[in-house]
Amino acid sequence: MQCFRLLLCLLSCLATEKGIAQYYPKLDSLVQDAKNQKLDSLIISRLEHVQQEALKDHGRLDTIYWHYTYQKAQYIQEHERYEIALLIYDTLLQNIDSSQYHYWCAKSLYNQALCSYRVGQQEQSFELWKQCYAQLNQANACPNDLLCLKVTMDLAIKLTIINDYDKALKWNKKALDVAKTAYGDSSKYYAFAVKYYGEIFLDKGEYTQAEKQLKTALTIYRKLYSEKHPHYISALATLASVYQRQGDIINAKSLFQDIEQVIRRDTNPNKNIQQLLAFNEVIAFYKKIIYESLVNLTDTMSLAYGSSIEALAELYYTQNDFEKARKLYEQVLRIYKKHWGEKDTDVATMKLMHAQTLSRLEQYEQATSIYQQALKTIKKKLGKKHKAYIEGVYGQLSNKINQSSYEEAIPQYKEYLRLTWNRLNNYQNYLSEQEQLSYLSSLEDRYHMFYSFVLDHNKNYPSLTYLAAQNSLQFKATSLNYKRRLKHFWSNNTQDSLYRTYQEWVNLNYQLASIYTETENKEKVDSLTKVIYAKERTLVTKAGTYAKNWKKLENPTKVCNKLHKRSVAIDFVRFRYYKTLYTSSDTVYYGAIIYTEDSSAIQFLSLCSEKQLIAIFNKKITDSGNNFVTNASLQEQLYQLVWQPLEKIIGNRKEMHLVLSGLLQQLPFELLKVSSTKSLMDNHQIHYYNSLKDFVFKESFIPNSQKRAILLGDIQFDTDSLSLAKRAIPNQWLSQRALPKGDSLRNSYFTKLAATQKEVEGVQKLLEAKNWKVSTKTKTQATEEFIKTEAEALVPNVLHLATHGFYLKEQTVKERQSSKIYHLLQNSQNVLMQSGLALAGANYVWQGHAPIKGVEDGILTAYEATQLDLHQTDLVVLSACQTGQGEIHDTEGVMGLQRAFKQAGANNLIVSLWPVSDQVTAELMLLFYKEYAKGKTAYQALKTAKNKIRRKYKAPFYWAAFVLIE
Repeated sequence: MQCFRLLLCLLSCLATEKGIAQYYPKLDSLVQDAKNQKLDSLIISRLEHVQQEALKDHGRLDTIYWHYTYQKAQYIQEHERYEIALLIYDTLLQNIDSSQYHYWCAKSLYNQALCSYRVGQQEQSFELWKQCYAQLNQANACPNDLLCLKVTMDLAIKLTIINDYDKALKWNKKALDVAKTAYGDSSKYYAFAVKYYGEIFLDKGEYTQAEKQLKTALTIYRKLYSEKHPHYISALATLASVYQRQGDIINAKSLFQDIEQVIRRDTNPNKNIQQLLAFNEVIAFYKKIIYESLVNLTDTMSLAYGSSIEALAELYYTQNDFEKARKLYEQVLRIYKKHWGEKDTDVATMKLMHAQTLSRLEQYEQATSIYQQALKTIKKKLGKKHKAYIEGVYGQLSNKINQSSYEEAIPQYKEYLRLTWNRLNNYQNYLSEQEQLSYLSSLEDRYHMFYSFVLDHNKNYPSLTYLAAQNSLQFKATSLNYKRRLKHFWSNNTQDSLYRTYQEWVNLNYQLASIYTETENKEKVDSLTKVIYAKERTLVTKAGTYAKNWKKLENPTKVCNKLHKRSVAIDFVRFRYYKTLYTSSDTVYYGAIIYTEDSSAIQFLSLCSEKQLIAIFNKKITDSGNNFVTNASLQEQLYQLVWQPLEKIIGNRKEMHLVLSGLLQQLPFELLKVSSTKSLMDNHQIHYYNSLKDFVFKESFIPNSQKRAILLGDIQFDTDSLSLAKRAIPNQWLSQRALPKGDSLRNSYFTKLAATQKEVEGVQKLLEAKNWKVSTKTKTQATEEFIKTEAEALVPNVLHLATHGFYLKEQTVKERQSSKIYHLLQNSQNVLMQSGLALAGANYVWQGHAPIKGVEDGILTAYEATQLDLHQTDLVVLSACQTGQGEIHDTEGVMGLQRAFKQAGANNLIVSLWPVSDQVTAELMLLFYKEYAKGKTAYQALKTAKNKIRRKYKAPFYWAAFVLIE
């Protein structure tokens, strides 16, 4: 046994100690005799006998007494009698001179901490480890001793388990320093420490840092061992998990395929395969390895055996072979309980998997009992914030739903959602925006499951409607609103260091946008992206109290309090229908959460399926043709699908506050036909928001005290207009503010928009007549540089951009020969690079020329627009085509120019939903500003302008495209 080897080694090392000669032969003989008889009690007895002999001759402070007492405690500890071992260590430490024997005290403290942790005394164990570290420093053992490395790593690991990531990172950093100093930064110890450093970042959700650390570990492991080694494979699998959580499935799958190839070539049974279970195509190879591992493990109660059958159980579970999984999980639990005890957190976590398997086998009562046991342990030792507890609550409610015990499931659903909301809010305090979006994406399936549950049961259980309202308030535009407020804080903070960091971050984002338009070099993009994420996390962290205390909308009653008897708020939700918690369907539904001034009367209604909407939306929107913009019959169908079901609740209310979702975000509700002669616009005042937070907190916006406007229009898109005009290819889009489409796309360019000259000149006169300060940029002066520097510095109340807009959807075969910049933007991994506005000189790069160094390319992408500071800008008008389009997210809205300018801080934003006429748009804008200059709100002015255009141009194509996002 290991303890005898350690003991004999220790005694041989102490042969020169005072009096050791008379005890070594005696101890050696006694212990060897007990070992031969394999009698644990006899071994303890022999140790105690020698301990007492030493005590008689030398006293409690003698080193020999200390060594024998320590060996006794350690032996008892190895046999999992932790409470007894704790008492012995405690007695030992009380009788040893801690001011003299620092290293020996450290060893006892270290083992005492391990025992404390095993019996559930977490806080005490952390304190003991810290005392151990202090004693090692006193003994000058740090950073050159292995025990120093062990204590720092143990603290990092245990703090990670309870989600205290910041402290875990600090201790892991100390472990890295120890490993580097003592063993070098190419050692296995350093590789282990840096790998776990990456795992903490992974758990924390800081994926960029996680990737960096894991790649460092992989480099070391590759040099030390080979790509077949278990350590290397484990780190590679963890890196794949990083990519998978970020939504980068291509890179994740590539790494798992690499692992598969290693498994094909090497079947070492000692490999750590726990993390290799992500893709079905390698399951057969995992099974083979597990089976071979089991064959090579003769001790069926060993931890290695338990780990192997745990992996096998998980495989069976993923393949829906629940009976086999159940038997294996029960065996795993027997093994883990033997080694770690009934109250261990790892045992509790394994119980959750066992309970989940039982639930799938419809053994609900037994599953309920095991869930309760596991949650009790996890709550006591790890707390309710821990992800294991949250998963346990979700498993428990799933079990109730599977039993059709819906009334009992609802309180558990409330707890699960509350814990998830808290976790989401906590992540916002240190994650970059992209990492937040990745986390939101990971919750997507359960978001859909919840609304499916509400759809099926809200009539019988009305409390679900209120919960559905709370959930939507928590999730809708969460990242957008949070980032918007933080940007405002950063840009206005008086601390020089914070503002300087913010400016560096903005400049780095602009650099990344340039790289996106110049190269497909993924490594170059990834390298700068990591730097940006790191700096953004620094900014988020430095926001401190402000970030934690920003206004949150958690109570649906606050929405009701903002309404009056003539108004209503409607939050539309889109969700994929789940027949059960485990089975999704192909059907996507739209529902509506309806608020009135009565907070007790919030309602949830199912409206229609997405297939029904697609059947209407699938026609290309033009001024001629059979589409919902031009066809009255289709407008009536839309009305019947998405509005008529609401009318019983809405009654005679006229003021509508809408938050749209999915395809509905491409629908201006004003055009819906209520009858053959009337549209919804005739009867209602319709307001649009990204979330109801914008509605409730609307009055918090503080505009610039000066009336200042910036207008851009009549833009010269050519650097050499004469030569480019000779290469022109006429097409039907010349009179519209949008990118050419179709077969001529690869030869496309931005054409002159003649009506924008009249537009900006007219707007300037209207505003100046009301004492506005107006800066107008036209021709070659309407540059991207101006927008990014001077325009922002002027702090405009109004920013008006009359130009071409674009949104690049999926690439088609015919479009693959398009210009380089078109190809780069369309295939960018950042969706905000796929939409933008054309400014002066844009045709130079758009037609295939390389960007000129030191000169902006004239393409203001949505990604670049997010970096603008428009927090005192009341109104941004994107007088261009398709500026309201982009990739649609269920909770975050439209990922395009609409999101970009809102994130930049614009209070009100006017965008278009389809290609618009150059001439009619100019007319609409002049009418709008005529009313706006009189002091009307943006909403009032736009409605008046639309009504006037509508009388002149009957078809909604001409007046309905522009919508105001408040």
